[in-house]
Amino acid sequence: ELVARATPDGDTLATVTTCTHAVAPLLLAKPRFDAQRDFTPISIVGNAPYLLLAPASFPGRTLREGIDWLRSQSGKLNYASSGTGTLGHLITEAMLGGLKVKMTHVPVKGAGPVYPELMADRVTLFFDNPGASTALVRAGKVRALAVSRPLPALPDVPTLIAAGLKGVDPVFWYGVVGPAGLPAGVVERIRAELVRGLGSASGRGDLAGFGVAPELSTPAEFAAQTRAAIARWGRVARALALRQARTATAT
Repeated sequence: ELVARATPDGDTLATVTTCTHAVAPLLLAKPRFDAQRDFTPISIVGNAPYLLLAPASFPGRTLREGIDWLRSQSGKLNYASSGTGTLGHLITEAMLGGLKVKMTHVPVKGAGPVYPELMADRVTLFFDNPGASTALVRAGKVRALAVSRPLPALPDVPTLIAAGLKGVDPVFWYGVVGPAGLPAGVVERIRAELVRGLGSASGRGDLAGFGVAPELSTPAEFAAQTRAAIARWGRVARALALRQARTATAT
């Protein structure tokens, strides 16, 4: 909101995500900014796949191996998300719809508190980014059933597409924007710095530490990806009748 109202001179920028620009605006009764109208897209800077996690006791090493069991337990199990209307919530509902499985949604404030519930078998499925979960998977405390895109840190985890789920390939992207009306010369200068930073070993390493793969785009490509994400997750949000009665934030 602060950036949307700032002077378009390049001194005030924001790092935005799939949630701030594609999910939250769909859910808020009175959004304080328009994700497409109020900003100048500069570049996407990185993306992180989503891991589908389960307790270590899950009856199957992968999602494909566990589909029959999940269907046999339809209506009896819980899944967690880091909050109603978060991307993890929408992803799980899209996946369950494809699998023809019903589960009870357990929204939790933030991802951190979900892990004790997962490890204690109180919830069965949870989508999260790999930055928070890879160490737990390697330690055998939780099981990674599938990943939205191949993940070098966990090369043996199959993709959701390999489990037969087409169209459920979420990616959590990060991008940099400025206020609407940012001059083209300023946009190019900032983007050149992003190219330089992400071209360095330290820049790539900083992102890798958070489980984020560097990715650069043109402003036009960034705008197109935002439009596509709004359309895609908008369909899921409408199917779930998700719209909050008061202003809130989805993360």
